Amino acid sequence: MINEEILTTLQNQGIKKGDVLLVSSGVSKFIKNFCEQYEIDYSRKNTNIILGYFINTLQNLVGKQGTLLFPTYNWEWCRGKRFIYEKTLGATGYLGNYCLTRDDFQRTQHPIYSFAVWGKYKDYLISLDNIDSWGVDSPFAFLYKYNAKNLFINCDTFYTFKHFVEQCVGVKYRYQKFFKSIYEINGMESTREYAMYVRDLSLNIESDGPATIRLLFQKKACKYFDLFFTKCGIIDMRFSYEIIKDDIINNYSKNLIKQKYLVEK
Repeated sequence: MINEEILTTLQNQGIKKGDVLLVSSGVSKFIKNFCEQYEIDYSRKNTNIILGYFINTLQNLVGKQGTLLFPTYNWEWCRGKRFIYEKTLGATGYLGNYCLTRDDFQRTQHPIYSFAVWGKYKDYLISLDNIDSWGVDSPFAFLYKYNAKNLFINCDTFYTFKHFVEQCVGVKYRYQKFFKSIYEINGMESTREYAMYVRDLSLNIESDGPATIRLLFQKKACKYFDLFFTKCGIIDMRFSYEIIKDDIINNYSKNLIKQKYLVEK
């Protein structure tokens, strides 16, 4: 089943057949508001039913020529923890993990930055064997190449794609680091290494997600709207690349990073 209100709202925001759509979410408020509007009990069972409606609606919206990606990121690999492809849950919200339970979705291979994917480019995405989290052969490069849109639901305090831009341009406050652990897939395990362009912790800076989103909004690469009284938005990802690149080159990344804490002299 599909939900006509969600379908119409997202169509009015410019999402259409054939789109590549990345969906970032914190869905608890969205689900609660949905339940209130339709006078449904807020329960785990109904949450899964509503998420099923939501995903079916997105599939209908982008069609068979479109592609959906849901983050299932997990940073335990960086702490030396085993990654089990079929079982390790994402740490980026319930929606991505719910997608992993559906037969029509599959997971990309990277143990840190993986996605549950569906649609035209699913087979291509799950075939990627990128070692580098944000490299030129990663799903993030795919999102840039195919002019993806990032739909976000109640989560406008981070924008992971900006790290792909930072790596492409090259910044002084990040460097490439490899992490090694046990990777298990189809019951077979091996020791593997994967890389991430990590922040230099000695520089007393941290990523400033809200400032990045504000910049994208000011430059009209991001727009907001409400869906069931929940704050949502859409980012034009290729346009955002150029804005972030300009901030790195001409503004010392002032809208990407901030001082972590004051250092007393």
